[in-house]
Amino acid sequence: KQWYQRRVAITAGHERKTKTNLLFNKGKIYLKFSSLTDNIPVVIIFKAMGLECDQAVVQLVGVEDNIITMFTASLAEPKQLGVYTQRQALEFIGKKSRMRKMDLKHKRTPVEEARELLANVILNHVPVVKF
Repeated sequence: KQWYQRRVAITAGHERKTKTNLLFNKGKIYLKFSSLTDNIPVVIIFKAMGLECDQAVVQLVGVEDNIITMFTASLAEPKQLGVYTQRQALEFIGKKSRMRKMDLKHKRTPVEEARELLANVILNHVPVVKF
């Protein structure tokens, strides 16, 4: 596969600074992060954050025609992977966590692991109200 890196986000929270990459491949957008074993479709990240409806995702990223066109392939991918709900998205992300495999002292479910990654590592700059 040929990956194209387009955006890099370096974020700083209270405890750490992280680097997150957005990658583009065959019209689909993925999140690449060092704590994950694989690139994660960006729409699965949105679903894990509670945006289960495609319309909510589109409204968040932009309703302009060029944005919708760019996002069309990405919106279809979670369905192809069997990810429809927030819980399924969290399980998908949690199973891809490197931290889960390394931390044998704290046994967490994939859902707990994904929540920890999203709230405190990957998106540590975004305030979380309900965790």
